[in-house]
Amino acid sequence: MKVLFIQQLIRLNKYISGAGVCSRKEADKLILSGKIKVNGKLITTLGTKVNPNDEILYNGKQLSIKRFSYYVLNKPKEQKAEIILNAFATDINLSPIYDMEMSNSGLMFFTDDDHLINKIASKSNPFKQQCIIEFKKPVDENLMEKLSIGIPYKGKTFKVYSLQSVNHNQENNTIKISMSFYSDADIIACFNDLGYEVKLLDRIAAFGIKKGPLRRGKCRLLSEKEIGFLKMLKV
Repeated sequence: MKVLFIQQLIRLNKYISGAGVCSRKEADKLILSGKIKVNGKLITTLGTKVNPNDEILYNGKQLSIKRFSYYVLNKPKEQKAEIILNAFATDINLSPIYDMEMSNSGLMFFTDDDHLINKIASKSNPFKQQCIIEFKKPVDENLMEKLSIGIPYKGKTFKVYSLQSVNHNQENNTIKISMSFYSDADIIACFNDLGYEVKLLDRIAAFGIKKGPLRRGKCRLLSEKEIGFLKMLKV
């Protein structure tokens, strides 16, 4: 007896999301804007179902459903992130979404989703992050006032969403700051220009994802909700 295997149809927006392009909500916008073709035919109708073996094109590039991996690591100071990560994910070729200086610590994100990495790397609008920054000298009111209105640097402005002094000791040299997402090097250079040398930069949240109970030197898989945060980032 011949057995027929029938591929289960899935919604087009789910296929696009599963290919790592964006969230389902954003996929609906791509469909309505006429950027998706199925087997050579332009599709602009929401709710369209497709066969996983269909040819799905986004801006002329063929998509395929792949199960990507997304990890977050709480990197210790003066340690290489890749060495720690390899102990948890030995069979996956992962790349960092952004780099971190060896002298700094905190959240790093790794994935094999190249589309997401390129999307974030080519950002036109900075994303949001939260850091604890320790300086080599005490923080004065002048710095806090400048930070509260944002800091111009190389034609950019470090937008500050929230700011507070963190007194872990008597030195009064630590702040907790929620700000636009720029690289470690840019942040350190910015504060150097203000006369404040950074002793440690510790990233505790980024892209809407918080460190939470993740201990230093440990990593974990992102939840489906957290992956959604990454895919919904706008550039």
